[in-house]
Amino acid sequence: MKRLEIANPWRGAPVYFKEATVSTMEDARRLFSSGCPDGTVVSTGFQQRGRGRLSGRRWIAAAGRNLLFTVVLRASRGSLGGAPQRLPLLAGLASALSVEKLYGLAVRLKWPNDLLAEGKKLAGILCEATVEGDSLGVLIGIGVNCNQLTFPAELEPKATSLARLLGCEVGIPELFAELLAALKASLADEDWHAKVVERLYGLNHEVLLLSPEDRTASRNETESRIPPPAGGQRGIIRGLNRDGSLLFQPRGGCESIAVYGGEIRFAGEEDS
Repeated sequence: MKRLEIANPWRGAPVYFKEATVSTMEDARRLFSSGCPDGTVVSTGFQQRGRGRLSGRRWIAAAGRNLLFTVVLRASRGSLGGAPQRLPLLAGLASALSVEKLYGLAVRLKWPNDLLAEGKKLAGILCEATVEGDSLGVLIGIGVNCNQLTFPAELEPKATSLARLLGCEVGIPELFAELLAALKASLADEDWHAKVVERLYGLNHEVLLLSPEDRTASRNETESRIPPPAGGQRGIIRGLNRDGSLLFQPRGGCESIAVYGGEIRFAGEEDS
C-alpha cells in the first residue's frame, strides 16, 4: 500500500493506494482499528469483492479503469454530517457536484445511494459504521465508473461511465482530488438538502418500494411505524426529509410517510 500525492482536505490524513485488494471497505476498517487519522483514504485499481448496499449485491469494475475508494471518518458532530442516513446522500451530492463541475454533465441522485446519468448508474455509495473499543467511526465508500467502456451482460443496460458519456477518457487523479474536496464540503453544507432535492431522481413519479425489510415511519411521530407489504408497495416520491429519509406517498393514500431503508424501482426496473 503506497501513499499518493493527492490533496486531502482532511489535513494530515494520508491517501493510500493498492493496485488490487479484496475491498477498500475492509482495508479502511483495518486502518480505523489501527488508529488512523480522521479522513484517511484508501483507494484501489481493482476490487476482488466490492460490495453493494444490499445483501448479495457486488460492485463490479474493470481493473485500473475506475475510481474506487473509502474514506475513514471518526465520529464527531462536525465530520459525520448529522443523521447517519444522510451520509449516502451527502456522498452522492459530492459526487454529483464533482462530475458537474469537471465535465458539465447533468446527473441525478437515486435515493439512497446511486448517482445516475442519462438514467443509468454512474456511481454508487456504501456507508458502514465501525467500532473499535470506545471509538466509533463511519466508512464512506465511493465507486465512480470512469474509463470503463463495457460491462457484464447483466449490467450493460443499467450502467454507464464518464468515458461513455463524454466520448473520451478522463483523468482519475483530477476527479479523485475534486471529489474528496467536495465530500468534505458537503458534510458541512447547511444547504445540502435543497441541493439533493434539486437532483432527486423520480421526484413526483410513481415507484415500487421494496422490500418487507424496509423500515418506514409516519410523518406524524405519534403514529406507529408502518411496514410495507411483502412484495413491495407502489407510491409516489414526494421529497426528502432533512434526516435523509424519503418522503413516499403510498398509492391511494393522502399522507406521505418517511422511508428509512429499502430500495425503489421505476418502470422497466421491476424485474431487474
